[in-house]
Amino acid sequence: MTHVNRSQLEQAAHWAARLESGTATEADRQHFEQWRGACLEHALAWAEVQGLTAELGQLSGSTRRLMRASLQGKAQQGARQRRRQGLKLLGLGAAAALTGAAAIHAGRLNHRQAVVTVAGQRQRLTLPDGTRLDVNTASRVDIEFGPLRRLLHLGEGEILVDTGDDDRRLLPPRAFWVHTPLARLQALGTRFNVRAGDSTTRLHVAAGQVALHRDGFERVVAAAGDALLVQAEAGRTGLRPLPRDGLQPQSWADGSLDVSAMALPAFLAELSRYHAGPAIRFDAPAARLTISGVFHLDGSAPVERALRALQGSLPVRVRQDADGVYRVEGR
Repeated sequence: MTHVNRSQLEQAAHWAARLESGTATEADRQHFEQWRGACLEHALAWAEVQGLTAELGQLSGSTRRLMRASLQGKAQQGARQRRRQGLKLLGLGAAAALTGAAAIHAGRLNHRQAVVTVAGQRQRLTLPDGTRLDVNTASRVDIEFGPLRRLLHLGEGEILVDTGDDDRRLLPPRAFWVHTPLARLQALGTRFNVRAGDSTTRLHVAAGQVALHRDGFERVVAAAGDALLVQAEAGRTGLRPLPRDGLQPQSWADGSLDVSAMALPAFLAELSRYHAGPAIRFDAPAARLTISGVFHLDGSAPVERALRALQGSLPVRVRQDADGVYRVEGR
């Protein structure tokens, strides 16, 4: 684990004071960027000091004035004088405020959470950075946020990500990644959904861009409207455009399957994802049909309701075997 020592924190405090003094030059800013980028410890020290500064707005007026006076005084004093004056000005009350602010800051940068949904279940979360995350049926995602990176591990299932604006007061915006068993996806300010299976990863970009990385290949940048399929093929991963199948790929997040001229077998496979029982079967006449409509996923028995709706709009009948298998048959 990386640790930040007192000397590095003092350096970060000095840079904060210098940059906020109103007299910083462009050369100062360049030197600061060189210092911050020199090692991980410098970046973490800067994050901590900036986190404390960001919390000033939550402190009392007197404490805030003391802390700002300390920072401004540090810009004109030597290192030893800065420490002495800072301690005099802060006092016990400000030191307690600093401790509380540090705890708030650490919680904002570091966040771990596991989200698991079962068949038919969906979840919507707002992450600490403001990102909205929708988790589809039968999915598993592990959330790992740290000082330098925001990462989602999608083990299986599907997510829809609407990335939030990371807090620029704390660090340069942390990279946002989604890892699946076959690919690594970097969000470039975007809204996109990812579906992961044992041998495939599907990407749909609704807004912005997503950089797709695979081992041994150059990255590919997908733009709004693009759909890509990553597939395991003979020990390597293939990449190709994902054919349109008639399903609006983000509609599930709003509680429905919105389809237009979708092949009935593909629709039944999609509907089966929300069904805890066996996959829905169909015969040859039914396989030749297409379906359009909006099928709601909320409420009780959404799969059964969708199957009943099929009988009213297509020349099919639906029956359920004794073993619980639904069968859609042409008539």
